[in-house]
Amino acid sequence: MREEIGLSLFPGYVASPVKCSMVNGLLLNHQELSKTQAQALGPAYGDSESVFFGSTFFIKGNKYLPWMMKMIRKHGGLILKQKVENLAELTSYDIVINCTGLGARELVQDDKVFPTRGQIVVVQAPKVEHFCFFCEKHGSMERLYVLLHKDHVVLGGTLESHNWSTVPDPVTTQDILRRCRLAEPGLKEADIIGGWACLRPTRVSGVRLEVENPETHPVIIHNYGHGSNGVILSWGCALETCMLVEQCFSTKATVPLRMMSKL
Repeated sequence: MREEIGLSLFPGYVASPVKCSMVNGLLLNHQELSKTQAQALGPAYGDSESVFFGSTFFIKGNKYLPWMMKMIRKHGGLILKQKVENLAELTSYDIVINCTGLGARELVQDDKVFPTRGQIVVVQAPKVEHFCFFCEKHGSMERLYVLLHKDHVVLGGTLESHNWSTVPDPVTTQDILRRCRLAEPGLKEADIIGGWACLRPTRVSGVRLEVENPETHPVIIHNYGHGSNGVILSWGCALETCMLVEQCFSTKATVPLRMMSKL
């Protein structure tokens, strides 16, 4: 199962410019490093107020998402592709769950949704044995992470609000390499094997997870605006969405449940 969905467990470091308690739910068997221990890791850790060592899980999206689609089909789900310009036109469905991400900006006229561009670099770096993740911008350091997978290492990154470009910028690529090498000296001999830029569906007021109007047909449940935390929040948001579905049907006559999610 772990191999099928691209799940791996690696040790590494989480750093923060302020006292950080988030590691309690992020790292297994974590321990906080002393200032001397942290500074010995590399110059990127110089502004860190807290540095923790522990282990955590990583998952490969290009394996995990196909597996999820397979599970949908296995449990009776039907995948349809069609162009939708207005959710109200989907009258053949009892409930529509709107998971359109950035598409919600146009589909439901939500101007609170905007792209946050993220660029990463993929390298082969067999000498790198630990991941590192900096919780926030560190002084002169921009967003920085070195994430391990079995056959490659992902280096990042950027958080560029309202930037719609999905073309990797070569200048940004070199800057990411420079910054990541400050945190992980083993990257000096790394070979670049790829990279890309993606658009995260960010929302000004946070994730929109709600029933628009339980009296309409179809009932519209919104679930979008997860920013860079889509995979992290996916199971929790899915469970809450299921609760909303149950609440909607508890107030109506029992009818077959037909759901459509536009990915």
